[in-house]
Amino acid sequence: MVSRPLVVGVLAGLVVGQPVLGATIGAILELYLLVSFPT
Repeated sequence: MVSRPLVVGVLAGLVVGQPVLGATIGAILELYLLVSFPT
């Protein structure tokens, strides 16, 4: 589950000191991937 955009976004945000921004970008990418590649 670490490869999910939401998780990676939060981790990247923590690295740069802005976890909320990372989570926001990760959530947007997660939604985009869910629409583009349905399971």
